[in-house]
Amino acid sequence: MRRRVIIRTEERVPVHWEVELEGDGLAGARELAQVHNASPHGACVLTQYAHEPEERLWLRSRSGQILARARVVYAQRREGQYAMGMELLLTDGQWRKLVSGGSALTQHAS
Repeated sequence: MRRRVIIRTEERVPVHWEVELEGDGLAGARELAQVHNASPHGACVLTQYAHEPEERLWLRSRSGQILARARVVYAQRREGQYAMGMELLLTDGQWRKLVSGGSALTQHAS
């Protein structure tokens, strides 16, 4: 099997945001997840459930505000959970502010 190499063009910033994931595969349900690191166009999200590459998900703050529409690039099992690399397809404009905002990230995203 040929392994795909993923090259990032942006540096990821360590963050700790709780978000809800929502997508077609979740049948309208929302799943609580943690954003581990982020950039203006991508993120690593930790979740309890495996998601398939190419799956599309909405990332919402706990207050219900949509932060981004994303595509799962990869999902790897890590310490009892899954780490998903996500490419952001659409953001609401707040995502870039959150990524560049440093310490205000946790407060705003919750």
